[in-house]
Amino acid sequence: MKLPRTIYALRHDATGKVYIGSTANPRQRFIKHSNRLKNGTHYSKQLQADFDRHEDKSLTFVELDKVRTFDERGKEYEWMAVYNSFDPDHGYNYADPKLPTSPSHRH
Repeated sequence: MKLPRTIYALRHDATGKVYIGSTANPRQRFIKHSNRLKNGTHYSKQLQADFDRHEDKSLTFVELDKVRTFDERGKEYEWMAVYNSFDPDHGYNYADPKLPTSPSHRH
């Protein structure tokens, strides 16, 4: 993992749903998301379906936080919890049961 990384939210404005991710190059990452959606090749099938379905194609890219050390890498999953982006009604992330910060490990 290249550091520092920027944790971001990509919001599909028509639905209000978000995808939380991280990258070393936020500008390039937004362009990549946008191009994949426009070309119909985004890896998030639900985000692609929503993008294709709605006339409003606008996306909002917001930088949320920085990961400066390897020990801070869990911040991305903390932001997923803040935005509830694991829930398909709110976002486009899916839970990784191996990660202690994913919702499946909460009691």
